[in-house]
Amino acid sequence: MKTKYLLPIIAATLIMSGCSSFELSDSSSNAESANGSINAQSEDGAQGEASDDDSDKKDAESSEPGEELSADELSEFTDLFNTMEYNGFLEDGFNSPEEIDWEKVLKLGAGISSQDCGKDEANDVLTAMGYDPLIEYSELNVIKKTDLADFIKRHTGKDLMPATEDLSWEYFEKFDSFYKVIWDHEHRYVGYECISGKKSGDEYTVRLKVSPEKSTELNSDAYYGIYADRIVKFTKSGNDLVFESNEIQWDDHCVPEQTFDVDLAQYDSPVHFVTYQEKPDQAEMIIEKDGKFIDNFVPSFSDELQDIQHIKTIEAVGFFDIDANGMDDIAYVGDSGHGKCLSLLLATTDSEEPFAYFVDIREKQAAEMGTDLTINGIKSVILGDNKDGKYDNYKEAYAQIANIYKYNGSDMDFDLIYVDDDDIPELVLGPSGYWVTLYTFKNGHTHLVMDRWAYGAMGNVGYSYAEKENVVYNGNADHAGAIYYNTYMSINDDGELKTTVWSVDNNFNDINGDGVPSEEELASSDDYEVTSEYHNNVDKNMSEDEIKKMIEKYDSLSYKEIRGTLDYDSFMEKLNK
Repeated sequence: MKTKYLLPIIAATLIMSGCSSFELSDSSSNAESANGSINAQSEDGAQGEASDDDSDKKDAESSEPGEELSADELSEFTDLFNTMEYNGFLEDGFNSPEEIDWEKVLKLGAGISSQDCGKDEANDVLTAMGYDPLIEYSELNVIKKTDLADFIKRHTGKDLMPATEDLSWEYFEKFDSFYKVIWDHEHRYVGYECISGKKSGDEYTVRLKVSPEKSTELNSDAYYGIYADRIVKFTKSGNDLVFESNEIQWDDHCVPEQTFDVDLAQYDSPVHFVTYQEKPDQAEMIIEKDGKFIDNFVPSFSDELQDIQHIKTIEAVGFFDIDANGMDDIAYVGDSGHGKCLSLLLATTDSEEPFAYFVDIREKQAAEMGTDLTINGIKSVILGDNKDGKYDNYKEAYAQIANIYKYNGSDMDFDLIYVDDDDIPELVLGPSGYWVTLYTFKNGHTHLVMDRWAYGAMGNVGYSYAEKENVVYNGNADHAGAIYYNTYMSINDDGELKTTVWSVDNNFNDINGDGVPSEEELASSDDYEVTSEYHNNVDKNMSEDEIKKMIEKYDSLSYKEIRGTLDYDSFMEKLNK
């Protein structure tokens, strides 16, 4: 989980802050969203009061049968849930063992990982993972597949081996084990205290609360949202806990008038939207689905003097498709006490950031757009006559996108280019020399191919394309050109831009062989021989010669820069020809 702070700056940049985490011991009302329709709670403005503290604290386990746990038993479970073996089960909600997110449970090894692997094994694994064995050897952790299967069986009673692609741990068939480099600064977790519970035979229901005393570097005094209480059900089987569910109390301390279920096009069932007003000067929002965290926001905006204004109250929330990609985006109206603002967040296909900050619109801007600062008003301006979110052709979709980016920043340039080999152009836009965004159009919707990719600084010269060859090239230099990266990408059938092959040119005398130029090596590199490395994301069995031939083919193509060349009015004239 993460906390997302929406602090807009020039070019609508999103600033992210990771969630607080801590040292770990070694052992409502509904809103509709069908077809992009408006979904505003209290559009006219009344912000609900925070829920009554007594109801917030009501224990969900109080209705469970059985006897109350003793102080000694509560202390025992407190200690147990602050070990690596059990703490990961508290990070995200689940309603059954089948819903457990094993990536989060295994984040730090869950007490079954070790650093006990032979030197040859470590060298093979680290080299294959792209690490230097001499540097990362002490950080390499291993979990034997048999140990993971046993761990899951003991704590769920089921055979539920996760797919290897669902884990950040890399599986090597040669050793039948999973591996991960875990740095010292990553050994942090949230601590919990078991505050109440009941038991009936071997069946337990307990409530756990975030504990500053059991945590280090606790950056929040909140007990809601991602820090809400957990109600966990499990059975004791010998020395093991066999889990049934972990119910995060998302609605504790919520604002009822701005807390509701809503259908969004990109999800197969309703999501739960929760607003909090526990801090007097800062509203917060959470989205969860089936008890699992999706995203959260701590909204702010920059006023006309570029001072950050924290949103104190949320007055209305709506959901509709802003950028014609078939997914519902978020619009909300907030009041800072020094002015109101409507913020737009775009839905993405990135599970780590399912909603990305896009733009803020204030009352003066809304008036310039010819409307008032309401979700209905802004929606009408953005979507125009297309209220159903369906697009017969790319021109309709691109016109809508150009319209919203017109309000995203000054000096925005647009154009149509042909990247892949079909007859539908791609839409390119952005402030030239700073960043570039690229959309393609397939099956009635747009696909965001490049999302504000920065260039023009830090050695990144920009992005170019071979017209209708479906090849995008990027050149990027490190250490003043001593290391140069050549990356070749293409748009796949899902409308995603993915790297196919890439090479690294070392333009210095790498005396010690560590791949990083030292001052001594740079000083001695007046006369050097370029050494190159070749990689691919297409086929792990592809030989170096085959990669070289593919790169030679790409290098023989003619390339053009990916950037806009037209202002909004000129682009619309070109689009409508």
